[in-house]
Amino acid sequence: MDCGDDVARSFPFVHHPRVACLAYTAWVLWHLGRPDRALAVARESLALARRLAEPYSLALALSTAALVHRLRREDDQVLELAAEQTALAHQHQFDLLLASARLFHGAAAAARGRPEDGLAEMREGLAAWRASHAGASLSFFLGELAQAYLEARRVEEGLEVVGEALKIVDGGGESFYHAELLRLRGELALLRGDEREAGGCFVRAAGVAAHQGALSLALRAALSRAKLDDDGTRVAEPFERFTEGFETADLRAAAAWLAA
Repeated sequence: MDCGDDVARSFPFVHHPRVACLAYTAWVLWHLGRPDRALAVARESLALARRLAEPYSLALALSTAALVHRLRREDDQVLELAAEQTALAHQHQFDLLLASARLFHGAAAAARGRPEDGLAEMREGLAAWRASHAGASLSFFLGELAQAYLEARRVEEGLEVVGEALKIVDGGGESFYHAELLRLRGELALLRGDEREAGGCFVRAAGVAAHQGALSLALRAALSRAKLDDDGTRVAEPFERFTEGFETADLRAAAAWLAA
């Protein structure tokens, strides 16, 4: 046992430093186009947290695992992990991690064909997240809410949420999900029938992703542009830079475009 173990056990709302470092590394790896490595690191964080049997570290690791599976579009696993996180966070009154569990569970439910149920759960989770005064990751969760509105075909509400998230980015706040927010705005505009607006958003999303080195988001932007233009060739450049993750939903979609 190291000093991190002693601190985590003495203060119930302090996480073990290695659990946290692995968690944030997993998130970064997915953005860089390493979805399989991201999942392996998230599982390492979760395995360590289970061995430590320290509740806050475990709740954090469960949240990270749910996040990585959500980014990989593996929503059955998200539902399972978020349910365990919910129970643990509720038991120990970890309000912030309870909020994130509801957000992940709702996002996965919406993606699995229950958009209205998922939206209700996500709005509840987002209200709790705001009430905690946690500014971090708000733009990400707003993006997930916009995705759920997109799946429910509720365009105006989705655009309002994306607009709020982009104001956070424009105000000098977190920008790691900037490209995806632009892509979601484009998808919502496309659903409204505004192809010109959609195309502009997809081009901007691709540019931001390229600037940030966010290969996974660059691929998503390329997939959206391909759908608009009915031209899968633009998918080739980001797709060919991947060395792993070929069983994930985004890469399977890209491979299908290239095969067609």
